[in-house]
Amino acid sequence: MLDLAISQLRLAELNRILTRTEKVVLNLLVKGYTRNQITEALNMSPNTVRFHVRGLFS
Repeated sequence: MLDLAISQLRLAELNRILTRTEKVVLNLLVKGYTRNQITEALNMSPNTVRFHVRGLFS
């Protein structure tokens, strides 16, 4: 029960600090997409995708 509460707090924190685009990119990464596939799926430049991925892991 405590683990679930902690997980929900972490999820709420992520939702608060991530941009909409970072959330979309994160969702695709979780689904197993590569950066190249994300570039194609979201019609973004490779540099833009790289920027958002770095933002997720910083």
